[in-house]
Amino acid sequence: MRNLIKKFLFCGILMAFGASGAAADEIKIKVSGEGLEFQGILADNETSRAFVKLLPLSLDMQNLYGREMVDRLGAGALPVGTDGVRRDNFEAGDLIYRRGSVVILWRQDGDTFERVQLGCLQGDMSVFERIQNAKITISLAE
Repeated sequence: MRNLIKKFLFCGILMAFGASGAAADEIKIKVSGEGLEFQGILADNETSRAFVKLLPLSLDMQNLYGREMVDRLGAGALPVGTDGVRRDNFEAGDLIYRRGSVVILWRQDGDTFERVQLGCLQGDMSVFERIQNAKITISLAE
């Protein structure tokens, strides 16, 4: 329960403030498929603003490295602005864009790497432990 509360606070703080420090308009998303459903919030950066124009987006995701669900959109599929690039510890539930791929990070393993934060999802990400491949749809929440 403590980790879930921490995640809600992290997600809220991360998404509430843009690069300027001013409150950003929240864009809420839904991630669903394989009997799963998560709610999330998109970050306020150049890459996520381009990403939202692709929604709804159906993805064929693969479970890789015991920590992430990945769909390779292809190099250059989204612009990578400097305002969303991070290189720090990620959190389970982070939705990122990295090397032409949309990635749901579902388990923190202590690794850090450069990525663009698209947003974050709320809920128990450990359900991805039992899924190898999944058809996932990301859409705007109603």
